[in-house]
Amino acid sequence: MKIQLYSVDDLVRLNKLEEVTNPILYDIGANPTEDGLLSRQIFGNSQIERKETFAYIDLHGHFLNPFIYKMLKRMNRNFESVVNGSKKFSIIKGELIVDEEKGDTGLEWLYKHWDELKFEKNESIARNERIDVLRAYDKKVLFQTKLVVCPPFYRDTNMTDAESGKIRPHLLNKYYSNIISFSKTIENTSTFDFVLNNARASIELQMVEIYNYYKGLIEKKNGLIRKNLLGKSITYGSRSVITAPTFKSNTPEEMPVNYTHTGIPLSQACALLAPFIVAHVKRFFQTELEKIGSKYPVMEKDGSITYVKLKKPDTYFNDAFIKKHLDRFMHSPDERFEKIELPVEEPDDKKGKIYMHFIGRYYEKGKPETESPLIERPATWTDVFYQAAYEESKNKIVWVTRYPLLDYFGMFPTYMHILSTNETVPMYVGNVVYKHYPKIDLDLPKEKVSTIFADTTLISNLYLQGNGGDYDGKLDCRR
Repeated sequence: MKIQLYSVDDLVRLNKLEEVTNPILYDIGANPTEDGLLSRQIFGNSQIERKETFAYIDLHGHFLNPFIYKMLKRMNRNFESVVNGSKKFSIIKGELIVDEEKGDTGLEWLYKHWDELKFEKNESIARNERIDVLRAYDKKVLFQTKLVVCPPFYRDTNMTDAESGKIRPHLLNKYYSNIISFSKTIENTSTFDFVLNNARASIELQMVEIYNYYKGLIEKKNGLIRKNLLGKSITYGSRSVITAPTFKSNTPEEMPVNYTHTGIPLSQACALLAPFIVAHVKRFFQTELEKIGSKYPVMEKDGSITYVKLKKPDTYFNDAFIKKHLDRFMHSPDERFEKIELPVEEPDDKKGKIYMHFIGRYYEKGKPETESPLIERPATWTDVFYQAAYEESKNKIVWVTRYPLLDYFGMFPTYMHILSTNETVPMYVGNVVYKHYPKIDLDLPKEKVSTIFADTTLISNLYLQGNGGDYDGKLDCRR
């Protein structure tokens, strides 16, 4: 984010802000003073007015913008001595030189002779950037004679202290009150330069404290901007960690994760595509069970086929039932190889639970499907959710955001490549070829199931430099 300096004096004038002149917050009866920092006459009575109305304090002199003051201190510590009046200086060949005999000091002297200063660049990148800022603005922007007061909604007073019953003013109100008091000292004092310099230095330091307060609210990952972005609630979205893509393909064209495709873990794809997957799975059960009617074939141990009657499968596999298993798949990785049990009209204790069949064939390039090895086992929820995510993700875009979001390079749209297990197999299922079908091992102990699934997002290396990625940052995906 880029922020530019703006003339505070112009801001006050153009917005016709009213002046706050009283450092006392309340008068007798705990009512806000009419000309004070919580004034109802200045800031209004309604919540909206007190949330949107600004005011200002007349500083009765020229003061450095707090950001500029901190910048000057880093460049040359002598500027601190000028502001607090502890040393006298002369400007010789554009530089501040200590001169206790003929020199002068203070903020007003600095403002008067500002244009005589010359800031020379060197090999320091930070110094050169600061000099560019100083050269980019007129001194009427770098200095200010007024201070904007934020609306009272954001610095309201806690009227009672649980222990003492005293009024507890907000920290900002203390800073503002101190500045008003010091500015009155400047307004009413015409002699004794050291008194004026001390008052001006105190105002400058209080302005820096206010700047630091707001800076602390918004900077870094826990600041308001990044924290609010990181905490956004996204409908059908997911948060992930980015990791480096694996290179198992022989050619770039065979890479499933590339510039136009982001690898999305199956569990997160279930969140991104939830309504589409639920509808797809419901249609899948209806289609599969309609083929066989009310009787479902079961292979006995001797190889013979018997039939069992299903109990209302069309109402059994309803939306609520599918959503329940979808949620379990996303949040209980150990259960991802759970078999799909069918509702039986008259359960047979000898046969035990009846599970849905899965039939597929390994895909081998160049060989027809009929010559491929046959796979026959109970169907799992991984099977149906992967097939649903694979179909429903086609031609759908996912917006990928890498946090912290600093500029437009941190967000980009791509298609989805669904990631399932770390090891995949090419598979025929029906008349569809899945080049990266999950490798399902029903004999695997439950505690190890979660370890074989890919649960991090893979993006193309081509995006890394643009969004400052290093494969250890948070990522947000939304459909």
